[in-house]
Amino acid sequence: MTTGPSSAAARTPFDGGVFISYRRSLAGGHAGHLYAKLRAEYGARRVFFDESAIPKGADFPAEINAALDRAHVILIVIANGWAENMAERAEREDVDWVLHEVERALQRRLDTPPAEVRVVLVGRATMPDKLPKSIAALQTVNANALDREAWDERNSAFQELMGDVRAAMPQSVEGFDLPDLWTTISNTVRCTLTSDALVGLSDFDALLSQWQQRELSQRSACEPAKALVNLKAAIFAGRKARRLSRDGLPEARRVRDVQDACLKLVAAWLRLGACQLASQPGVLGDGRRPAELETLAAHLFALAARDQRQASVRFEPGTAGRRRQIPLARAFDQGTVTSGIGSDRSASILDQLWLMGTGNTLEDRPYSHDPQHARDVRDVASSIRSLNREDGQSRVTIALTGADPAKAGAELLREWLARLKLNVDVIVRTGTTDADHSQDEDDLIYPAWECLVQIEGIGCDAPK
Repeated sequence: MTTGPSSAAARTPFDGGVFISYRRSLAGGHAGHLYAKLRAEYGARRVFFDESAIPKGADFPAEINAALDRAHVILIVIANGWAENMAERAEREDVDWVLHEVERALQRRLDTPPAEVRVVLVGRATMPDKLPKSIAALQTVNANALDREAWDERNSAFQELMGDVRAAMPQSVEGFDLPDLWTTISNTVRCTLTSDALVGLSDFDALLSQWQQRELSQRSACEPAKALVNLKAAIFAGRKARRLSRDGLPEARRVRDVQDACLKLVAAWLRLGACQLASQPGVLGDGRRPAELETLAAHLFALAARDQRQASVRFEPGTAGRRRQIPLARAFDQGTVTSGIGSDRSASILDQLWLMGTGNTLEDRPYSHDPQHARDVRDVASSIRSLNREDGQSRVTIALTGADPAKAGAELLREWLARLKLNVDVIVRTGTTDADHSQDEDDLIYPAWECLVQIEGIGCDAPK
């Protein structure tokens, strides 16, 4: 007789993600095909499929229960005969693990944060009308009817299911590899300080000397906030002496080249400093709980570094003087969303995505302000896909502020974006948690902002 839920420690390397529940005798082939599709997108560690996930000799009950507790999305695969087979199993003494998985899935819908539960109908099955009392609520769960022969872009039901999964999946929670990041940042800084744009400019010679000494010393000697302070001082000194004025720069060193090089240094040190902040336990959360970094710049630079993407500072003349507002390429801040994604909010988001992705004016926008289908925003989606294909650039990100993702509207926003097939990241951030990193953030962000003010003045007359 099979025992019930076990308290033994699980050994399955499942990091949270999608759990596939299925009756092997009825839907093994369908479930295996679904697993292959999900694994190709998320990797084996983020999709739980018992045949491949549970090690030989492991405690089966413990593995199943641990995976159900970690899952963000639980897919209940139903084939013809599923309910009848469950009724037959009720006559036996051993535990029906499919029934147990469905019961636990329905319980997880009430968790904080809740798990997303979906029914997947395969083999032309329909939703059962008679179910055991303990899982009667399954009839209220959204169902997707899939055809095994066309689980691709030709199958709208499958694409809708994948959109639901993407909307509910959190960002990866893998840790930061600071040694590797140090190497990357060190190379970027050294190459920038010795580039044609800056080499030979005396105001940056001291920065190069300081950095080379840090490279030869312990890695812990690198303090990004202090490096940003030194950069700000170097630019200010050069401007004051008119060495960085338009007349003071040789023609070979155009003003924009020097500005771009300085922006690259700001981005590199912001990236390293943000990751040092975010590498502290519990700071970034899992993409669904709010992050404990209140500054959008620090959060995005940390996420970009972890995902091996490139966050960049955007140069906008006339905007750098807005204290604490670091202009970031392909990211915008929506503030707190408390009323869902209504037409007013969707209009604002679509307008910003349109401007960010196409560079065209709002007068040229081709979409309605209350779109209901992906085809209504195909031009916006196309421009985002084009941005995402560019090597080394960050994906478009929307940040929300709030102490609770549900109240901030994060899940509604993710679902809305996924339904319209807009591949945009959504993060929630807050500075209201017990772990207060606001001073460390301010020590990093404030000198970065001061650097932007000085960079904006390169090529102008000396500062007053």
